[in-house]
Amino acid sequence: MKKNIVICIMCALFIFGLSGCNETPKEVNDSSNGVENANGQVNENISSEAKPDGADSEDIGENGGQEAAVQYIETVKSRYTGVPVSAEAAESPAYMVIVENLRSARPQSGISKADIVFETLAEGGITRYIALFQSQKADSIGPVRSTRPYIQELAASFDLPFAHCGGSMQALSEVKKYSLMNINEMWRSSYFYRSKNRRAPHNLYTSSGKMEKALQNLGYSHDEDFAIGFDDEPTEYERLENAYEIKVVPSKYTNSSFKYADGVYQRYQEGKKDMDMATSSHIGVRNVVVQLTSIVNLNDKEGHVNVKLDGTGSAYVFRDGKVINATWSKDVFRAQTRLYDGSGSEIKLKSGKTWWYIIGKNSSVEWK
Repeated sequence: MKKNIVICIMCALFIFGLSGCNETPKEVNDSSNGVENANGQVNENISSEAKPDGADSEDIGENGGQEAAVQYIETVKSRYTGVPVSAEAAESPAYMVIVENLRSARPQSGISKADIVFETLAEGGITRYIALFQSQKADSIGPVRSTRPYIQELAASFDLPFAHCGGSMQALSEVKKYSLMNINEMWRSSYFYRSKNRRAPHNLYTSSGKMEKALQNLGYSHDEDFAIGFDDEPTEYERLENAYEIKVVPSKYTNSSFKYADGVYQRYQEGKKDMDMATSSHIGVRNVVVQLTSIVNLNDKEGHVNVKLDGTGSAYVFRDGKVINATWSKDVFRAQTRLYDGSGSEIKLKSGKTWWYIIGKNSSVEWK
């Protein structure tokens, strides 16, 4: 990761004799909707002046701005978003959390803080998330639900620990078989908590603090970067078809959409704004990936499905209000998925957060 030095210099000049010198500065209150931060998150109501990681910092000084202050901030590009973050944030441990997406689980918490969110099918035509956290901390993440073989394979491809509550028999067997780094609430409940505001089983949550403590206590570590790179000014995409509105229908039981504005895809579920309950922010990302693959019903009594993650297939990559017709490829169990354009070149994403669907070949994907 390439390091940069950001030098933030704030100079204040005190001028005597001016009639307005004792006037109190007016408070700036930016409460406009749809304001994005450097990580691609869209805030519905911004009432604080907190800056995203890597933004300029100010040091007013003890004399109300009469002294100039210089602050040196070391920044590093986040491995999963490509966005400059503090060196401390860049060294934070990464992990994944399986989050349910039933209507009774909405709005979820912590999703706006995730670097990447994978969404795929579970039984009954519903979808489930596995969210990757690293560059930002979340005070609440959930509701946490059970694992499936293909969901935990996504964690294995990043060589990351993942949090869950139980799982299918096949999934739990493969956790042991492949020595996957997992944090199962059924055996490690101290790293989770139950909310009093929802009924079980939709009330199980965790947090960045609890996850980082679990990783430290369990000795889980990793050193795996995101296989896909970032490029904020790709001239080869300028002539592509516009895609300012996207609609994805994984099954007849659920659908979601995005509206592109000011560089951000704002997410909606079943026509409603997809909000983060913990931050009261409208979820927004810089990239939307739709990976089409084979999904087979296992015909067991639980209605489990198998989602094929290895091999190759068709995909769409949405960034900068454009759509790229792509091909995805994944070689082995622990390999990450790569994306290629029509010429065979690897596709790079826009710096920022990514929403990544893995859905059936016959799923509806529309844009305009």
